[in-house]
Formats: sequence, C-alpha cells, structure tokens
Amino acid sequence: SWDITRVEDVRLSPEYWAAAGLPGAPGREALAGYTRAHAIGIEAGMIDWYYFTDLTFVALERGLYWNGSNNGQLFALTMEDCTYGMVAEKTNGIGSMMNASRIDARRHALWFPAHYTRAVYSFSDCTFSGEAGAVCMDGDGALMLSRCTLVGGHAPAVTLAGGTAALADCALYSAADAPLALGGAVKKVYLTGEELPDCSGEVPPGTVVTAPP
Repeated sequence: SWDITRVEDVRLSPEYWAAAGLPGAPGREALAGYTRAHAIGIEAGMIDWYYFTDLTFVALERGLYWNGSNNGQLFALTMEDCTYGMVAEKTNGIGSMMNASRIDARRHALWFPAHYTRAVYSFSDCTFSGEAGAVCMDGDGALMLSRCTLVGGHAPAVTLAGGTAALADCALYSAADAPLALGGAVKKVYLTGEELPDCSGEVPPGTVVTAPP
C-alpha cells in the first residue's frame, strides 16, 4: 500500500534476462512460460491517488493487480502476451481511469472478479483484446468505456455478469455469435454509437446483443 505515488517508464519482460548473456540464463520461451503463470507487474492494495505512465509488461500472469481501496490514473500502458492484463479485484468508489493504452491478453485484457463492488473504472481511447473476452466483469461495480476497440477472440468481446456499464463510440469484434453478453444480475447498460445494430440507448438486463450478419 502506498500514499500518492507516481510510476513512469517501466519495462518488464522475460526478454531482458533471456537475452542478457548471463551464465545459466533460461531460454526466452521457457522463462515466458513461467512468468505467464506466476509473475505480476504491479500489485497494489490501498493507494490514495496513483499516476502510472508509460508502462510496458510482456508475458506476465497479470500486468496490474488491484486488491485494495485505490484510485488514480493510468496513461500509455502496453501489455502483450499476458495471461490477464489488469485484474481489479478491489478498488473504490472514487474512481480510476485508463487512457490511450493497449492490452493483448491470453485470457482477459480486463477482468473484474466478484469482489469488484461499489467501484468505478473508466477507459477511453484504448484497445483491449483477449482470447476469452476483452472485458469480463463478474462483480456489480461500474464500468465506462469510451472510444475503445474491444476484441474477444472466440468469446464475446464484453461479458457482464452484473453491475452497470456505459459504452460510447466503441467497436466490438468477436468470432462468437454475440460480441456483448449480459447476465441476469446486470442493473443497467447504456450503448451509444457502437458498431453494432440497434444498440443505442438502454439495454435491458439479460440481453445478448448480436453482431451484424
């Protein structure tokens, strides 16, 4: 846990050790397999405002892991080949935001587990992709996404089991039948300007919004 903090210009990747030429250094793929199963870029509990800028994480189990009351701003983040990009198990109701970032994950770029409650996260001008879905919210917190590209692999690009969400001018892509899937515990979802048919305005809970043919 930290007080007001600033983290800038950080690079974490198995590439550095593998390519360092040090005696006994593991091969890149063997090391990446380990870090994708065990390594976390930044784990944070309670933070009273954070400012993270220009971070690059490659082949980690999770790039960012929030597990306490925290809030702040993230800008220009890049995550590649991570199992999960950001896992927000706990944050707070003051709210956090991420801008101008890109996350490519093997599972979810953004995952909000069941403990994500009474919390708010906002994203703008970002690109998120995940083979199991770009965004997955299991809790009943709130999400806001604006001008984001969301790519879901063979799963819906966005899956919301509960909570409240607003998507404005986002593009959703998925090989699944439905790029947006809503569970029965969803309270409200607002969609405006998405690249999907008939999806402006409020969407009733439990709705599955389908892609154009």
